[in-house]
Amino acid sequence: MNEGFKVFQERIDSLRRRSSDFGDADELDKRLDRLEAMFVEAAKATDLKSVEPVKNALQSLMDSADVLAHNILFCDTGSVSPEVLLGSVVKFQALERLRSVFEPTAAVALLESVERSVEEADSKEEKV
Repeated sequence: MNEGFKVFQERIDSLRRRSSDFGDADELDKRLDRLEAMFVEAAKATDLKSVEPVKNALQSLMDSADVLAHNILFCDTGSVSPEVLLGSVVKFQALERLRSVFEPTAAVALLESVERSVEEADSKEEKV
């Protein structure tokens, strides 16, 4: 993997070493394992995003989502049935989910959550 992954791996290892200091070490370790797996998948998706056919497919997804969003926002509700409008919303959501597969934000959010949990536990330990 790349340099960013090595830095991430070092942060995970540091958190793993510290997790044994807390009563819920097993739960923290499970969250760290899940986080690591998510980061690996996100890194694969990020690398995959640069491959030309995938890049073109993502652009096509984004274009389709933009068209659907425009149609949803600016449709004439007097002439469009609720079923058609709902169908467009569902298609838009599906396209957004597909696109979000290639975004590593979920892994970053989980990492921040784990770090906050450890920091909160540290601050509670310091008070005791």
